[in-house]
Amino acid sequence: MDSLLKQLNDVLEDYIDEVDDLSNTEMKKAAQDTAKDLRSTSPRRTGRYAAAWAVKSEALGGGAIGYTVYNKRGSLTHLLENGHVIRNKKGDYGRAPAYPHIKPAEDRAVQKLITDLESKL
Repeated sequence: MDSLLKQLNDVLEDYIDEVDDLSNTEMKKAAQDTAKDLRSTSPRRTGRYAAAWAVKSEALGGGAIGYTVYNKRGSLTHLLENGHVIRNKKGDYGRAPAYPHIKPAEDRAVQKLITDLESKL
């Protein structure tokens, strides 16, 4: 009986390692694809904001790796995504339009990641 439990435990540990490797690979690919998507869909005036999308990874503990898609010119992301109050030349306050581009890219990435993981597991 102990031999059977040991074999079952070994099989489950191998499966867990395989799932961890696959999920880390797919998450990295999803993060890179999202950054690429944001580079092409971000608002452009000079092009510096759109070109500044990058991915960084960090260890979360327990062998897990997290990936963050961020913009190196980060102060603009919230303003462009949600719009903001501006002051025009006459001194009156107005509102800059919102250019939602981050949330749609995130939604596409999450759906693609889920379908890719489901199909490969």
